[in-house]
Amino acid sequence: MKKKMLKIFVSVFVIVVLCAAFAGCERGGDTSRFAIEKVEFDTTYDVVTMTREISEKHPDRTSGSEAETTQGGGDYDVLAAGGAGGYAQNDYIFLNEYVAPKMNAMGYLGGIEQFRFTDVYDSYKLKDGFNGVWTKAAAGESKGEIWIVAAYDNSVGITASNVDLTTGQVSQSELGGEGTYGSATSVAAAISIADMLAESKTQYDLTFAFVGCSQFGNEGIKEMLTEHETPELIVNLNRLGGGTYNYIYSAEVETDFNDAFYAAANAVGGGTFRPVPGNTHAVAATMIDGQPNDYTHIGMVGDNLIAMSKGIPTVSFLSLDWGSDTNSFYTEIDGKENIYNTSGDTYENMISRLGENGEETLRNSLNGVADTVATMLSPENGEVLAEVLATAPEQASVATQQSHAEAGMYTRLALIIAAVIAAVALTMVGRNKHAKDTMRKFSEAEPYDPDADVFGDAPDGEEGGDGQEGEVKPPEDPFEY
Repeated sequence: MKKKMLKIFVSVFVIVVLCAAFAGCERGGDTSRFAIEKVEFDTTYDVVTMTREISEKHPDRTSGSEAETTQGGGDYDVLAAGGAGGYAQNDYIFLNEYVAPKMNAMGYLGGIEQFRFTDVYDSYKLKDGFNGVWTKAAAGESKGEIWIVAAYDNSVGITASNVDLTTGQVSQSELGGEGTYGSATSVAAAISIADMLAESKTQYDLTFAFVGCSQFGNEGIKEMLTEHETPELIVNLNRLGGGTYNYIYSAEVETDFNDAFYAAANAVGGGTFRPVPGNTHAVAATMIDGQPNDYTHIGMVGDNLIAMSKGIPTVSFLSLDWGSDTNSFYTEIDGKENIYNTSGDTYENMISRLGENGEETLRNSLNGVADTVATMLSPENGEVLAEVLATAPEQASVATQQSHAEAGMYTRLALIIAAVIAAVALTMVGRNKHAKDTMRKFSEAEPYDPDADVFGDAPDGEEGGDGQEGEVKPPEDPFEY
């Protein structure tokens, strides 16, 4: 009975604590205080067409990997032959042949930037990666710089699962796929945003960064933050179009800059945006020193984590079913198997999962993201954006600190709960084993004989043995000289 009560107590304790830890208010914010003007844009590039082209024509975006010399040709042979660890040749091909022509045609200035990094997942080898960076200057005096960031390399490579908080070990997995949900949709949305704002007289410098090596410790965004001036704001595009709804996420607390983008989404009327639910499957965004991959929160992915940890205001656009309990970390569509970072992350698979009108659903979702970002960054809403960004750095720092504090609390709580459960389980196992051993000894013992001579002869060398039958030798006197 006591054991049963203990089990019930532990179960109830765990449920209550977890509910308290994971519960919270929705974060979509009070958007009524932002007067966002709806803006109409002319576009040249269709988001669905670009998504399909990237997935089908450039499936081998292998950022940080060894060069594929068989796909070389002309100048690409030089890339394949150079550098310790080889060049990420397919990265260069994708940026040079697909992204660059579009960005250059729209009048953006920039190009491909090469960088070298130490790959902690591959015996600390030197690897090479590429970022594609194109910029549009503000009309008149600039109020600062805003980055629109899309990771393009989420197709094949090595990534890490969550860090084991008890051991600090990182599990590694070989992954493969076309990276449609992981990156093709994000690149398509970024190019669409650039298309919408190409002729706009924006009050901020706009930088479109197509970053590589997101599968290798997010080295692409780290390189951007090292080699470029710190921006006023980062708009992070990640995992778009593959889920039922769109979400905008910055941190575990409300921020004005995050709410302003929700206000823009409302003004656009895309209809696919939802507030981030209170249950965010958090252990949250805890930073673990010395670990290559240090986030365990569904919203704190990649560039969001790196930038917010540096106090840089960041809004991340994601498409998924955040409140789902069936696939809580990489959830896209409730009740369906995750495809992000798997071989199932293909264009055909994603479209089929979106239903009968999959392509139109994808188009509405991606256009909703692009329209929202372009509307918020447009000159028509420049004053609102300036007001929001005036307090954004301070809010970002506070939000980051609070998120990390909550993460630490939840992490410690999770470890305590795990320890309690383990201790109880071990105790029960130990008691059960002791009981079984005791019963076994009783069952194996000789039957009791009331006529047996308890003073019978005991063998020499054993307790009570003196070689004389029927006589027990008394112990030696310790005080005898």
